[in-house]
Amino acid sequence: KPEFLTGLIDAVDEFKRCCISSEDLSRAAGETEGSLAQKLEELSLLMESYDALCSRGKRDPRDQMTWLLEQMEQGDFAKEHVFYIDGFPDFTRQHLAILEHLIQASSDVTVSLNCDREGSHLLAFEKAGDTASQLLLCARRAGVEVKIETVPEKRLPLSPVREGLFQGAISRGAAKECLDVFRAESPYLECMGAAERIRGLLAAGCRCRDITVVCTDMTVYQPLVNLVLHRLHIPVYQSGTEDILQKSVIATVLTALDAALSGFDQKSVLRYLRSALSPVDPDACDRIENYAIIWGIRGQKWAQRWENHPDGLSGVWTEEDQHRLEELNTARELAIAPLTRLWQGFRDASDLRGQVLALYGFLEDISLEMRLSRMAQELDAAGDNRDAQILNQLWEILLGALEQMYDMLGDTHWEGEQFIRLFRLLLSQYDVGTIPPVLDAVQVGPVSAMRCHQEKHLIVLGAEEGKLPGYSGSAGVLTDQERVTLRELGVPLTGGAMEGVQAEFAEIYGCFCGAMASVSVFCSGDQPSFVYRRLSELAGGEQQVKNTLGFAPADGLEAGAYLARWDAGDVAGRLNVRDTYSETCRRRDYRFGKVERENIAKIYGSTLNLSASQIDRQAECRLSYFLKYGLRVQERKEAAIDPAEFGTYVHAVLENSARRIGELGGFHQVSLEETLEIAHGFSEEYAREHFSQIESERVTYLFRRHIQELDMVVRELWQELSQAAFAPAGFEVGFGDGEGLPPIPIPGGGMNAVLRGFIDRVDTWDSGASRYYRVVDYKTGKKDFDYCDVFNGVGLQMLLYMFALKSSGSDMLGDRPVAAGVQYFPARAPYLTSDGKLTAEEAEQERISQWKRKGLLLNDEDVLQAMEPGDAPKRMCYSVKKDGT
Repeated sequence: KPEFLTGLIDAVDEFKRCCISSEDLSRAAGETEGSLAQKLEELSLLMESYDALCSRGKRDPRDQMTWLLEQMEQGDFAKEHVFYIDGFPDFTRQHLAILEHLIQASSDVTVSLNCDREGSHLLAFEKAGDTASQLLLCARRAGVEVKIETVPEKRLPLSPVREGLFQGAISRGAAKECLDVFRAESPYLECMGAAERIRGLLAAGCRCRDITVVCTDMTVYQPLVNLVLHRLHIPVYQSGTEDILQKSVIATVLTALDAALSGFDQKSVLRYLRSALSPVDPDACDRIENYAIIWGIRGQKWAQRWENHPDGLSGVWTEEDQHRLEELNTARELAIAPLTRLWQGFRDASDLRGQVLALYGFLEDISLEMRLSRMAQELDAAGDNRDAQILNQLWEILLGALEQMYDMLGDTHWEGEQFIRLFRLLLSQYDVGTIPPVLDAVQVGPVSAMRCHQEKHLIVLGAEEGKLPGYSGSAGVLTDQERVTLRELGVPLTGGAMEGVQAEFAEIYGCFCGAMASVSVFCSGDQPSFVYRRLSELAGGEQQVKNTLGFAPADGLEAGAYLARWDAGDVAGRLNVRDTYSETCRRRDYRFGKVERENIAKIYGSTLNLSASQIDRQAECRLSYFLKYGLRVQERKEAAIDPAEFGTYVHAVLENSARRIGELGGFHQVSLEETLEIAHGFSEEYAREHFSQIESERVTYLFRRHIQELDMVVRELWQELSQAAFAPAGFEVGFGDGEGLPPIPIPGGGMNAVLRGFIDRVDTWDSGASRYYRVVDYKTGKKDFDYCDVFNGVGLQMLLYMFALKSSGSDMLGDRPVAAGVQYFPARAPYLTSDGKLTAEEAEQERISQWKRKGLLLNDEDVLQAMEPGDAPKRMCYSVKKDGT
């Protein structure tokens, strides 16, 4: 796992710093037992193999200090120079070995440490005091005279802060002239309070470079500080280093590897196309993504020419659609060609050298070096000098990582997934840092980066428990207790809980020592740290941060906005920001009103053409209606024979089959076998026209299953209409412009509106005295005829159509038609459940009972008999009581 490998890398790094060899670990393993012995033995074997690899000329950068010592021991560099060493609270054993050589060989070595004495027990000085003891021991071993000089303390107003930071008696208010402690409700308000403090300092004549902001948690505070200070036009420089895996350019390279080596998985390819260095523009990427989702593009389909309709199964080909498809294929080739060559390079590679060359070829293919340079120039021109510096480093880091893999593991072979994990792990070992791009900027950074920084004014954010100090125990493959055991066995391993806490205290003390004029400390957590509480006592109590940040004097827009908050129009006039003040007030007081009629016409046209489903949607949710029918937003879904597509398919087959049977004399004249044969013909025709674009075994299976279900539906339709006196008189009867019947006007609205739509089937029966008709709607979903919905004005589609036919359907129904009712015909076969095995007859009876129609029928016995003759209805939506009513 990458996390475990990272832990091993950190362990090797620590062993190198402490000059611990594989032999030391093996010896310690023999002197202990249990899980620690096994762990040490395995670590010893790993280090031995690693050292053997490095001994073949492939040297580990972690050995640089060891190489330096070897070179110095072979020459006279130390004898010819004097040395001054400052800014280190402690040294690794590699560093101590070099210092011991310098102490022995040089005529003068001066080391400056921030502590009161050697072996100090004060929390602030424990680390540096222990370091002083080690240096004195080195000098005694070398027989070198030591002179200890104590630099007299320069008494400053902030001296009580340093003296009482961690321990000792403190006097309340001893530093109140130069120390302020604030409580805030949130980290954001902490940053607002810090910004107000900075603005006050700048207004008093301070320079930005004289101010430092220390964040105990950069993840939380860094984006907030940047946001607030940017609003106030205060330049900011972020100190410290950053993990390059968080950089979008590196993410682009890694997502490209994921896409090419994962078999062109759809999500991986789309992530690459959405990345910072995508070869296609965002609009083209949107179109590619839509097509890929609709048609399920994955694997080698990315490299094949696309031929399906961009709009999916429902799309009807036009010349414009052909042109869109050509543009899609052009963009696809541009985007996928480099990935294809990368995949081909990895497939042809016989070892890791070939894989590295394939990846380097991809980087050249996408012109990464040139594009990084251009992006850096654009950032520099936009004033983002820091990110420009980082971009300029990334190309060299990538090349360095590839060169290491090529040299160290070139003869080995790695699977694609393992290569990605190895490359990601290698890149995770790199950090990027910058130098200040401007001379005058507020410096922001973590405690570790600011421990040796000197400034006039220090601002500390996040002084809560667990962050100041923030040591949470040692991480890695060795626990704190195992480190103690190793030191007892003579293995000179540093680190652990005690040393970690000592280092944390030393860094915090170093930060506070850098402040010369003032310190401001902020906290928003429920549990302030003990450091915060001590500082609060020294400051004479804490203050509350309030969101009262004023406006930046150089920005009239912010000034007007700020004054608008307090309705201070007279002040705005005196400050000459009346225009921005008035504009802000206008926007603040804006209230939603009626949309202009011409804008409505642009969206919906001069007449609102509504269908029954649109009316229901508008009644249920106006926003949903606006999104779907106003903005025409469509949900992206993969082209498949889903329930909606199956419903369209069944509608088409039933309509065409019933029409053809009507031409042959009606259901009374055509047998069931002939009806099924006609339906199969229309089914195959529909499949050729609409499903030929989908090619998969699953689709073939689904279509075969749907054919079986269609047979059951057609059989049920034939059994009903072959017995009934009602016969189909119209199919897909349309209301609306260009249809057989005029649209249904909807009066009383704010604009012209009409109801349009289609009736799946109209059945008629001529009783001799009257001509009855019923409206039939095929339903493949679970929609039911709900009387409660009808009562509440929802689900009126078929009733509206029935009344519209009566007033406008004289050509089809004659002069005096009588409405016989509305009816849902379930165009899906019901699925039967049973506790036991059913006979064929029992199954058929259960299926008929579940297939019962839903609707509203005319309470007329002759009409009901014409729909379904017999004493007890099996299919119609009514029942007969024992008394015959």
